Amino acid sequence: MTFELTPLEQDALTEIFNLGIGRAASALNKMVEDEVILRVPEVVIIPHHRATEYIQNHVDDKITAIRQRVEGDFSGNAILLFPKSNSLQLVRTLLKDQVPLDSLTELEQEALLEVGNVMLNACFGTVTNLLQLNITISLPELEQGKVNDIVKLGSKDAWALMLQVHFSLPNKDIEGFVSFIADVISMQHLKSSLVRFVNQIGS
Repeated sequence: MTFELTPLEQDALTEIFNLGIGRAASALNKMVEDEVILRVPEVVIIPHHRATEYIQNHVDDKITAIRQRVEGDFSGNAILLFPKSNSLQLVRTLLKDQVPLDSLTELEQEALLEVGNVMLNACFGTVTNLLQLNITISLPELEQGKVNDIVKLGSKDAWALMLQVHFSLPNKDIEGFVSFIADVISMQHLKSSLVRFVNQIGS
């Protein structure tokens, strides 16, 4: 089954996520006590089986991921992904400390979980508010491993909404991804809400 957005719907969805990323940046500014600039160069929706290849084309095969389950008007898995080395750079900035490159301590894991919680709730909270959707988001879970193991294949009809997010931190540039993986029914519900939102703006 195919799933496509019109150019106008694509622009609207990108702008909505940019607003969410702006909220996340404000929260992260307070966490690192410095300016954090986030931008979303693109939002793409692709079949789930292509998500692994898409991520591998942009980052290393070994990643750190923060996953939260989304339930409600649309359901799926929201995942914040970083190349493993970048996640350690982010922890260094948050904790103002030197982090061993081969492992994450409990405190460092908590810092990454908090970043994921802030990012994912800001993104999807903005989407649901503007599109008038009701969802609940579970507590974040941290995973590390290869892309293919973390971005697991589910239903053959599943789709992946991918946001490439660029973090500009003090003296650092970090690339990450926000991914939302859902079945086609949830994605169609998201599209219907987006169509209604675009029509309301047009009128």
